Amino acid sequence: MEYGQTFLALVELFKKFPGIGQRQALRFAHFIIHSDQRYARQLTDTITAAYQASKQCPQCFIRHESDSDICTICLQNGVDTLTIVEKDMDVHVLLASADGNLHTHYFVFGGLIPIANDTSDHVRIQQLMETIKTKKPKEIIIAFSVHPDADHTIRHLADQIRSTFSDITVSALGRGLSSGSEIEYADPETITNALKKRENVL
Repeated sequence: MEYGQTFLALVELFKKFPGIGQRQALRFAHFIIHSDQRYARQLTDTITAAYQASKQCPQCFIRHESDSDICTICLQNGVDTLTIVEKDMDVHVLLASADGNLHTHYFVFGGLIPIANDTSDHVRIQQLMETIKTKKPKEIIIAFSVHPDADHTIRHLADQIRSTFSDITVSALGRGLSSGSEIEYADPETITNALKKRENVL
C-alpha cells in the first residue's frame, strides 16, 4: 500500500506517544482512517477539549481540571506527608493503588538528575524546597522508579532536604518494585507493598 503524506504525518504523531513504535503507530492510523466520521470527529473534539481543560497546579505541578487553579489534592488540610514523584502520571498510579488513600500532598519533580551530572534543567529543586518550607511535612516520601539515575536523585534530594530541614524524615519506596521498574507500569499491589515497605534514606 502506498501511504499518502497525511497518513504518514498521522503515523509520526502516534509515534510520539510513550512506548509506541512504528507498527503500533501504523495500526492506530489505519484504525482512524477506517473509522466512521462521527467517531473521528468525537476523538478530535475530545482531545481538544481535554487539552484546553487541563491546567497545571502552581504548587505541585500536577495537571488537573479543577475549577480552582490549585488542584484538589493541594487544597487538603491537615496533611503531614509530602510525596515526590518524577511525573504526574505516577501520582495517578499511586492514587489507584490499594494505599491510594494515603493522606499526602504530592510534588512532581519533573525528571531525574543524571549520575554524570548533579544538575538538570528539567527538575524543580528550588520549587521543591519552597514547597517543603510552605507545607511543613513531617515525612517526605520519594516515590521514584527503580534505576541508577533514580537512586542518585534520591540520595541527592535527601542530602539537600536534610541540610535545610533537619527535623523531616526522608523515606523512599521499598523494593516491592523490581530493578528497572517504572512506577506507571506497576500494578496496584506492587505499589502498595512498596509504600508499606518504604525505608528511611540513609
